[in-house]
Amino acid sequence: MLPPDLDAILPRTTRPARYTDAEWNADRRPWGEAALHLLLAYPDVYEVGMACPVFQGLYQVLNAVPDTLCHRLFSPWPDLELLLREEGYTLWSLEGRRQPTDYDAILVWVPSELCCAAVLDLLHLSGLPAEAGERSDGPLVMAAGPGVLNPWPLAEAVDAFVYGDPEPLLPEIARALAGARGRQSRLESLARAPGVWVPALGGRPTARWAEPLPPLPTRPVVPFVETVREGLEVELVRGGGQAPCAPRPGPYWGPRRERPAAQVVEGVLDALRATGYRDVFLTGSPYSQGHELALGLRQALPPEVTVRLSRLPPETAWVEAASVLSGGRPAGGLTFWLGAASERLRSAQGLGHSDATVAEAAESAFARGWTSLRVQVELGLPGEEADDVRALVDLVREVRRAGKARHGARAHVRVEVSLFVPRPWTPFQWAAQPPPEELERATASLRSECKRAGVEVIGERAERAVLAAMLARGDQRLGAVARRARELGARLDTHRESFAWAPWEQALAEMGLSAAEYASRERGRDEPLPWEVADVGADRQALWRAWQSYRAAVGLPQG
Repeated sequence: MLPPDLDAILPRTTRPARYTDAEWNADRRPWGEAALHLLLAYPDVYEVGMACPVFQGLYQVLNAVPDTLCHRLFSPWPDLELLLREEGYTLWSLEGRRQPTDYDAILVWVPSELCCAAVLDLLHLSGLPAEAGERSDGPLVMAAGPGVLNPWPLAEAVDAFVYGDPEPLLPEIARALAGARGRQSRLESLARAPGVWVPALGGRPTARWAEPLPPLPTRPVVPFVETVREGLEVELVRGGGQAPCAPRPGPYWGPRRERPAAQVVEGVLDALRATGYRDVFLTGSPYSQGHELALGLRQALPPEVTVRLSRLPPETAWVEAASVLSGGRPAGGLTFWLGAASERLRSAQGLGHSDATVAEAAESAFARGWTSLRVQVELGLPGEEADDVRALVDLVREVRRAGKARHGARAHVRVEVSLFVPRPWTPFQWAAQPPPEELERATASLRSECKRAGVEVIGERAERAVLAAMLARGDQRLGAVARRARELGARLDTHRESFAWAPWEQALAEMGLSAAEYASRERGRDEPLPWEVADVGADRQALWRAWQSYRAAVGLPQG
């Protein structure tokens, strides 16, 4: 049941504008104008979801399907969730303030496996039974995104999974839903749609990847409240190659595809005209057309528009492109995605970023006026040793010295640490994650040494990386674990400040399972892998060869 008076509840929450509608470019068509009603859900708070360019694109795609109306739903902040639970109320859609059960289907975009508990909580707060088999009526629940390439932790809660890029698939899915009546009929119709897997009906879906990538959203919704990045988010690249074992932030998401520079320039101009933004954030790297794009955007955009690259390869050419985009007025800092800690490990991954190359890029950035530099690095990779961490310390010391030589005390260098997570459909899917105490030890050593060099280190809890590995490589048994963890209080695990390991630890213990069984155990070559329930187009043998090549390069035995 919806709260009878939302205006009485909202003042009791922090940032109540999170839960109101009528933003600029939101779809305001009356409910009765469409025959099919869809609810697009994001398992995180409004400020995070509205900064996701794919989520913005899906909203535009679905509302462009004839006779279809799409509204949005986000996870609440804990204060509103507590109010809803105390009063026995459900969440509501932003547009129209309707109950989620009023819709024909709910599509949840899942960007990370760490969203698992938040997805379950979002469905619970929407008034839906926990398991798909318990729902005799009401909306079908679909899930898509990199976080469900291994579907098993959510398979009991979700009616259908969408494999591949959703933009070209969703119009077909909408037609499948509109052309059927009744829950079972709709499930059967969905199961026949490309890229869709209905767990209750079995089969093995084949992912559909868009080639070329769909156009950029031309009319993004402009949020009422400040998001995690205030401005226009533009996705340049999606996916990545299977080999070599080059790490990318986040899970596998199809083969590597780039948007042409000319298309990006046109899309940015259209979106800026529709939104009034004055800040543009370009995401996705490496991008092969960086210099061409930088020149095209700078020539096309007025000088008051600031363009930033969210993450750069540590190369001088990319620093030059960032300088062109800034119009010679460096704003904020630059972020380098370094990958592994040492040149030895980066070489094993096929990354050509030598220490000398990184230092040269940092010197170029400081010389062009930037005073702040962030270096993103992944610790805990297979074969990593203490000497690799020491090599990273030596490198950031050199970067810090270059900054001080140019800017004195104003120079700031920060190392942002992520911890290794073996994920499906990558060469590391067979690898063991180091035990959490080893991950903590490596981070602590890096922090201690960098502190003496005047370099800040931002890390994450090892248990969060363990949870990510467990969910990324889990099997059918984790469905019950995830439900129990949510009951015990697991919620927004993507947020460092709200992550709690205790609910997951207790849920595993109650089910007689351990996180190490999923995260720390190396898989064998011929071992069946749970996520192979779908065909995502990745070549298993090529992935295995890349894994063996990496092992040989870092001195690990074959096998």
